[in-house]
Amino acid sequence: MEENKTIAPEQTPESLVEALTVIELEERFELTAAALDSARCSGNKR
Repeated sequence: MEENKTIAPEQTPESLVEALTVIELEERFELTAAALDSARCSGNKR
């Protein structure tokens, strides 16, 4: 993998897709962590 800070126009769509995928994964992780936290606080044990 090359670590270019500038994005060539032909790389933009793929880079945007990768960035959105990372953002989605981070959001899902945060939602999962929040759900586990609230379940732990409410005393639900699964």
